[in-house]
Amino acid sequence: MRNYANATLMVGSILVVAACAAPDHVLFVTKTSIGIDLDSKPASASLAYDRVEGYIGPRYDNGEIPPVIALVKSDGAIFNPRIRQVYATGDAAEIVVKARADPLQSSERGPKLSGGKKLMFFGTATTTGLKVGFTTGLPDSLTFGFRRKEFSYIPIGTVGTGKDAFDVYPAILASIDTAATAGTASETGLRNAQFFATGQAARFLAKNDRIRDEFTQQAARAMNVASGLSQSEAARALRLYANPPGITDQAEIDNRFRAIKEAYICVGGPDPDGLNTQSFISDDQPATEAWQAKQGLGTRMA
Repeated sequence: MRNYANATLMVGSILVVAACAAPDHVLFVTKTSIGIDLDSKPASASLAYDRVEGYIGPRYDNGEIPPVIALVKSDGAIFNPRIRQVYATGDAAEIVVKARADPLQSSERGPKLSGGKKLMFFGTATTTGLKVGFTTGLPDSLTFGFRRKEFSYIPIGTVGTGKDAFDVYPAILASIDTAATAGTASETGLRNAQFFATGQAARFLAKNDRIRDEFTQQAARAMNVASGLSQSEAARALRLYANPPGITDQAEIDNRFRAIKEAYICVGGPDPDGLNTQSFISDDQPATEAWQAKQGLGTRMA
């Protein structure tokens, strides 16, 4: 918690600086702490990761912002840990992410930084910790914690005039990938990969197939979790809607049941003939769940 308090204080300090800063400068700061503690009595291993990233700089009227890139990777191993870090700005940021091959080739440069300027801020603060206890060399207890804050304040830019004018929002990209592993002492670890990018560097990274595929996979996993209610849970949820506590009027219950059927029909399902109100709201009717599984209503309504 102490490291996280320090991270919060640092982000707060950046905001104070932003309030007094002029849009003619770029402040780009990262701070990383990685700790490993291994003890034999009692046998335990503790790993911690703390990182703060902050960017204060001009946002131009055309929506462009100066490009920066910061990357840190750690295999999180207890023995012989490896850490890699990259920090680059301007031409170097574009080149290091391969948005450009040659800094002298102006044709490869991103859009010009032009127009009026307003200050923007983008920051992240991340704290991750893992503690594993061992008995006879194998893990018998595990504690894992993760906390992260992301914040941005970015004025919208405008391109064009009159009816042709449209708003533009600057490109920023931040990602973190954390994996905790518990096994023997040599197998236990806390792997982290994190990057932070703005402007042309962010746009090029967003086009990277590996990054886009990873985002798609993460989004798919999140959707699977969100729709992961079992059919029986979905059935109970719908039964609760059809016959909630305190409602005894049969006409009201019938209306709710009809609303459920009509909602399913509206999303393309066939009319579920043969199912009446009482069989639907009764917990001892497996046909209710079978009907929902067949019609897909549980997933749609949940």
